[in-house]
Amino acid sequence: MRIEELILISNIDHHQMNGTIYRPDQVKKIVLLIHGMAEHEKRYHELASLLANEGCLVLCPDLRGHGRSPKDGVMGYFGEQDGYFKMVRDLYQLVKKIKETYPVELLVLGHSMGSLFALEFLKRYPKEVSGLLLSGVPVKNSLAPLLNTILKPLAKTKPKEPNLMIQTMMNKTFNKDIKNPTGDLDWVSAKRESREAYLNDPLCGFPFTNAGYLDLFSLMGSVYSKNKWRQSDQNLPIFIFNGQYDSVSNSKQTVEFLHQKGFVNVSSFSYEASRHEIYYDNDKEAVLRDITEVVKNN
Repeated sequence: MRIEELILISNIDHHQMNGTIYRPDQVKKIVLLIHGMAEHEKRYHELASLLANEGCLVLCPDLRGHGRSPKDGVMGYFGEQDGYFKMVRDLYQLVKKIKETYPVELLVLGHSMGSLFALEFLKRYPKEVSGLLLSGVPVKNSLAPLLNTILKPLAKTKPKEPNLMIQTMMNKTFNKDIKNPTGDLDWVSAKRESREAYLNDPLCGFPFTNAGYLDLFSLMGSVYSKNKWRQSDQNLPIFIFNGQYDSVSNSKQTVEFLHQKGFVNVSSFSYEASRHEIYYDNDKEAVLRDITEVVKNN
């Protein structure tokens, strides 16, 4: 296996997306690994290495406004107007470029916000995807339409300004079911050392900008919309991975949503000692084992 730099110049606005490619000696399939909100692709090094050792070429981009891919030097910002769609187009451009060299099956693996991007990718480009792996899928936010109404004028006048109010509101919402919380981010992981590592990582936990939050809620609205889901393979294998005490997601609701969209081959895994970040929680080893087995066998 070789670990290489990933660099992609967007066809849309020339934004430079950086990341990592894990290239095995013999490529059997491609895995597009999409990280979550306010984090970065380097946090998935262990998982990507395991998958590469099974013959997967793993693409780990830093999304716009994250990690080594800040948009216009700003974190939590995807770009001007429909930045989330530009992000999806960047991912499609990356996949098409890699498939020119390796015309093999593509699995898309996304965590949290990354799972929404994975679903949006499937919605728009169903013929590209041979399997979907989703962890920590955010449930539909009933306040999203109201928040979008508030954010639209702010995104026009102050698009790159961090919105601390929404960040605080989201943390309080996710933390409310945690018994005896020790801080604002107890919802992230049940392991104190994992929370501390997250807090001490300068590339984690930053607030989104006004435009960034508008894109986040617009992405969520598009994914959960009843419209514009193109015809997909109803037998497409889809796998849901969820911490039992994850206050961001609900695997039962996710499975029901996918069934409503006509997908019949949906499997779910639950981890009874974990919260939202299952890759950094008490069931980490089981999570890595299960995902590796799923990728090997699909």
